[in-house]
Amino acid sequence: MPASYPEVKRFVDAWFCDPDFPDRFRARPTDALHDLGVDLDPTELARLVSPEDFGILTDPTREDGVAEAGGIVADWRRYARERHQSVKTERDQRTPGCPALANWRWRQITRLKFELAPSLGDQIRHIPFAMELTRGCSGRCWFCGVSAQPLDGIFDRSPENVVLFRGLLQHLVSIYGRSAALDGILYWATDPLDHPDYESFVEDFAEIVGGAPATVTALGGRKPERAASVLATLSRHPARSHRFSVLSVRDYRTLISWFDASELALVEMLPQFRKDLRLKFAAGRARTRMKAKGTSEGEVRPGGTIACLSGVMVDFVGRTIRLVTPCPSSDSRPDGVHESAKIPFESLEDAIAVIDRLLDEIRIPLPEEGAMLSRSQGVRFADSPDSSAMRVVSDHHAIRLGSPISGDRLETKLPTSGTIDSIVETLVGELDLEPLEAVSLLRRLLDAGAIRAGLPGEGAMPVQIGVPDTGSDQEMTPPKEPG
Repeated sequence: MPASYPEVKRFVDAWFCDPDFPDRFRARPTDALHDLGVDLDPTELARLVSPEDFGILTDPTREDGVAEAGGIVADWRRYARERHQSVKTERDQRTPGCPALANWRWRQITRLKFELAPSLGDQIRHIPFAMELTRGCSGRCWFCGVSAQPLDGIFDRSPENVVLFRGLLQHLVSIYGRSAALDGILYWATDPLDHPDYESFVEDFAEIVGGAPATVTALGGRKPERAASVLATLSRHPARSHRFSVLSVRDYRTLISWFDASELALVEMLPQFRKDLRLKFAAGRARTRMKAKGTSEGEVRPGGTIACLSGVMVDFVGRTIRLVTPCPSSDSRPDGVHESAKIPFESLEDAIAVIDRLLDEIRIPLPEEGAMLSRSQGVRFADSPDSSAMRVVSDHHAIRLGSPISGDRLETKLPTSGTIDSIVETLVGELDLEPLEAVSLLRRLLDAGAIRAGLPGEGAMPVQIGVPDTGSDQEMTPPKEPG
């Protein structure tokens, strides 16, 4: 991190989070910086927000710009690039230790290359697990991308619950490996500051995994004392980025009055109080509002997602476990996630059995008979000049893939979705493939992200909370509703 970074970031945060700051800076730059506690050359900082260089703040992949000349702006630019590139680097480094789970995760990464624009898809980390310590969130943010429900339950830190939490976390580390587990988090459709003992769970996590979990909150400006306590705990462990979603100008001003520039250097300040729908991902409640009001163009933008998880979701309050992976939001997936059925547990032994059973379902390279396959959103197949390959394309991505049949024929005959049995039957009966050729082609399409396998029990109604039968004949699909 450049020595100037904390103060430059303080300036940038003010530019985006305080609507009065740009005018104050233009009128009296030295005084405006003094009020922020920033002791840097205002002339250099002005270059950072000049019309020529403003894209540096909003597009870390931009290659041009006079900012490369040197000084504060160049330092900011280099560090912004490093942080942007580190997402992919760390995502690749923190792959699960289990090869089969690493392959399943890779399939989700390649699928999203077709389904989402690179500016969004490349920043998704595909973390291995998330553990919810509360049910719901007190924030009730109008833009919530995962449609969090109101806060109505807390996983208290009783001795029994501590044993459950630590035991389940240790099991997840044993499955994924310590490096991958470092990307696990302790929230989802929840807010860490709602839990009075979040810091103690962070210490448990750090002891077992080897580092503190990345933490995101929208309540820092409303609960600055809690935010200060949590940041102090996180700062005792190896540095990593965290995030404050800033819900109002008042919240922003509260935060900078509580924390100096160095304390917020690794905390992304994300202003969320502007009601312009064009600034939001089309997922969750933001998508609902887009559908109700429309954007300035009068239509909902393409589906987005804020989901970062491709792995295990543990709800400690509701005592359920499910698998989750991101996807573009849609009417059937408004929050931008594919989810398995929710499987209940009561004890640590139950939870371990459920996780093992769910992960066993996705470890296999090709789903079992009866499993559902579907074409990834927006994917098309086309001929390639090379007769031994075809083109797999979408609006966001394109590859050449070895294939025994032409892309045009596959585009015409391959069903959009169906059971693996019916799709193999189509490939054999209508495209004249041998059964082994059909199976091999499906596996290559899965690995390339062109098609996806449904998660266990995906689309089924949630199961009732209760003790599962952990025997080998346990059904993953919940019972049908009566009648």
